[in-house]
Amino acid sequence: MTKECDHHEDEHRPAPPPHIRRNPRLHHPHTLHNFPNLDHPPTHKPRFILQGRHVFSFNLSSTGDTPSPNHLPPPNTLTLSMQVTLSALNPNSRIGIYYQKLDAYASYRGQQISLATELPPTYQGHRDVSVWSPLLFGNGRASVAVRAGYSEAGPDFRGSSGQR
Repeated sequence: MTKECDHHEDEHRPAPPPHIRRNPRLHHPHTLHNFPNLDHPPTHKPRFILQGRHVFSFNLSSTGDTPSPNHLPPPNTLTLSMQVTLSALNPNSRIGIYYQKLDAYASYRGQQISLATELPPTYQGHRDVSVWSPLLFGNGRASVAVRAGYSEAGPDFRGSSGQR
């Protein structure tokens, strides 16, 4: 049973704007999530920078044997000990970042050569900088691929830092 209201019979509702008539989803009150919320600015990823490094030791061990079909030489091993200084910048003006689990490790030509060192959990306020100085060790147990060993031109010690 429906109750009729005679009070609003004479009122004429204006037609919705053309952009809403074309897309009826925009007219529904529950679709406000389609529009950007200006109260929350877009978030940006933190920027990690390798500020410094101090290499205590960096040794490559190789037998120098040439591989043959019947004999595989022992793998090349790399031993290292170094300390790095890393910083992270939070570029967000209203949002802080909590680093719950963060690891640092050394890699040589794309291959991990040190054990991962866990950095302490840290809260980083908005537009704040955090600095860590972990010690990194590679005890020679990890083998290094032949392509990562010395070439005729010598080792390649170029480094890079950045965000992945």
